[in-house]
Order: sequence, then C-alpha cells, then structure tokens
Amino acid sequence: AGSETEYSYGSDISLLDNYAWLETNTVDLGLWGAKNVSTKQANQWGVFDLHGNVMEWVQNYYTQDYFSSVRQPNNPKGPIAPLDEKYPLRVVRGGAWGGRYAAGTPAGLRSAKRYAFVEWTRSFQIGFRCAKDVHTKIVTYE
Repeated sequence: AGSETEYSYGSDISLLDNYAWLETNTVDLGLWGAKNVSTKQANQWGVFDLHGNVMEWVQNYYTQDYFSSVRQPNNPKGPIAPLDEKYPLRVVRGGAWGGRYAAGTPAGLRSAKRYAFVEWTRSFQIGFRCAKDVHTKIVTYE
C-alpha cells in the first residue's frame, strides 16, 4: 500500500509482536501452527496479518533483480512470465509464524521481503489473501 517503512504499521520493531505471529510468540513458546485471522492488531488501513501467521502467494513471477531494474517505481506489477517454464517461481510475501528461510524472524516479515517458490509448492506456512484492484472514480458537483 505504498509503505516506505519496514512494516505496514511503521518501523518500530518492538511493536511487531502486536501485529504479527512470528517465531518469538509461537515456536519459542511451543505454539506451533497458523493462528486464527485477526487475533493481532490491524494496521492503519484495517488490514490484519500482513506480517507473519502464513506467507501469502502473490500474482508476480519471481525474478531476483526485477525491482532494482524496474522503470515504474510505484507499484510495479512484476514479471508477467517465468524465467524458466519448467521451474516457474512465484513470489510469496509476508513471512510466517516460523520455519525455514528465516520466515518467522523480524527480517523475514519486512514489507519488502520476498520469497520464491515453484508455483505447485504446498506448505502449511503458505496461504493466500483475496484482493481486488481499487479504482477510484472522481465525481464533481457543480
């Protein structure tokens, strides 16, 4: 949503526990697994669980250096085709409650962090979020 901070709620890492399920408040306490949605605080847009709990599939194909070379810096759409048709990598974001790849660490939950998985990957740490593009209509009154 245009965030320029490390997390959707801001940059204060000490507040992360209020917004996210991650290793320190799940695995380290013996509370393995995904949690019910909206059991942590929502961010300023009223959206829950953007960090932690389960990672989320996004539409983009993964290309490691795509965002450093993109000409459209605001909301780039990402590659429209995989680099390798036999091994198509998709982007997964948001971090998770724990697991490999540092997904459950504060660094793994950052807004900018992206992971790459082949599109047929199944995991109890990956989910999805229904989303829709929002188009605003300008109405003028005379």
